[in-house]
Amino acid sequence: MAMAMRKCLGRVMRGGVCNQSKSKSLFNCYYAAATNWFNNNNIYTPFSSENLKSICNKVPEDVKGGSHFGPLLLTKNYTTKVEPDDKLIQLIGIKQGEFVNIFDLLFTETRDYLIKCNDGQQVKAEELAGKVVIIYFDSVLDLDTGFMEYLIHTYNSLQHKSGFEVVFVNVDDAVDILNGEISPARSQDGPKKHFEDIISCMPWTAIPLSDITSRERIKRRFGVPVKLYIGAPVVVDSTGMIVQSDAYMIIRNYRALGYPFSDERIDLLESEEYAAARQPSLKALLASPERDYLISNKGDKVPIHTLEDMVVALYFYTDNGYFINEQSTQKLKEVYDELAKKNKKFEVVLIYVHDTPDNQIVQSFWELFKTMPWLALPIGDSSYMKLERIFKFSWFGWNPRLVVFGPRMEFIETFGSYMLGCFGFTAYPFCREKVAMLLAEETKELKLEMLWNPNSVFGGKHGFQVSSFDVWVLFLISV
Repeated sequence: MAMAMRKCLGRVMRGGVCNQSKSKSLFNCYYAAATNWFNNNNIYTPFSSENLKSICNKVPEDVKGGSHFGPLLLTKNYTTKVEPDDKLIQLIGIKQGEFVNIFDLLFTETRDYLIKCNDGQQVKAEELAGKVVIIYFDSVLDLDTGFMEYLIHTYNSLQHKSGFEVVFVNVDDAVDILNGEISPARSQDGPKKHFEDIISCMPWTAIPLSDITSRERIKRRFGVPVKLYIGAPVVVDSTGMIVQSDAYMIIRNYRALGYPFSDERIDLLESEEYAAARQPSLKALLASPERDYLISNKGDKVPIHTLEDMVVALYFYTDNGYFINEQSTQKLKEVYDELAKKNKKFEVVLIYVHDTPDNQIVQSFWELFKTMPWLALPIGDSSYMKLERIFKFSWFGWNPRLVVFGPRMEFIETFGSYMLGCFGFTAYPFCREKVAMLLAEETKELKLEMLWNPNSVFGGKHGFQVSSFDVWVLFLISV
């Protein structure tokens, strides 16, 4: 499904503006296509790139004029009849580009404040003047905790900016909360205690839970379903314009780097990543707006430009149980030490692949990094997500475990781990020409029939062994 969506959107967005979302943003186009596919899959079946392309280019008559607010919200501009057991109520939503009065939305004649989630302090209405405000809708009874972690990281990273705030709006029905419609496993003390536990983790402001009227009014204004909902942030700029009607993927992918979360900002970030992929350099790949250095395990800062004349390997390390890193790490250490003895210009940069940098992740990073002799990208840096996107890193399947760059980007090799595993330090500088030379040396006495035998194992003079399958793979990547 995701692959078909990416193929479609890539073609559509090259044309400029998505006809359905009326936006240049890939994220808005993505959700416009996803929304209409989920809600009209009897029309657009099967889920294919061609069907998605038709969604972006042509909107069916019965859904024109709607809002693309979240993947589960229908885009019809009327309220349909809802059966008693229906979990989704469809309402008119505010669209991107429209203007709202943030004070009329969030405050009332009898309440001129919001509450600070983690300490209960009151935040007066005038404190939001001139700020970019994210209105964050979610269900406390069924919270999207993964996204909340992204938003917390974004919020904390932007605390130095005085022009930013998040306002949480709980979308649960008052009846649900009063009746305790909550799993006992989540809280032994009832829904009120569960609510307090959840919001105590949030560093931002919120509409008071007791102000049911305001919460219902805001939900209707933004077209938020009453029960079934995936948390979504609406971004309102300092002028009151809705710059994003659903910034979920923007915050997930860019976090604080996406501020102020406008289409123009996201377009700029996407163009920078595209340029870094087309004309890579160590600075473009490893630096960030606030950092031009890497770190050692002693905390030293090493300028990135000092590595430009070296062979540099990016070591993508995952600590999630799906990959075994110990053997590859030990092998890399041996190669690193051997090349250092030979005074070869070689450096490794640890890319500790992680989701959100909570305290446990940070601790795990430093425990690992202290055992390694090379450099690292600082944990929690904005460049992590950029590198994962550029090198198409996935938590599952094949990944570029060791990406090698030649001096001043003379070559880029994504099969570095395979070369290092088969040939060790003799493959330095880990380019395909060097591997081809090593293969030629080792196969002088090779007979053709030996290659066709899958059980053949070849021993080299350097002490390594490769199977016939390995020989074919190395041959193919060297061509």
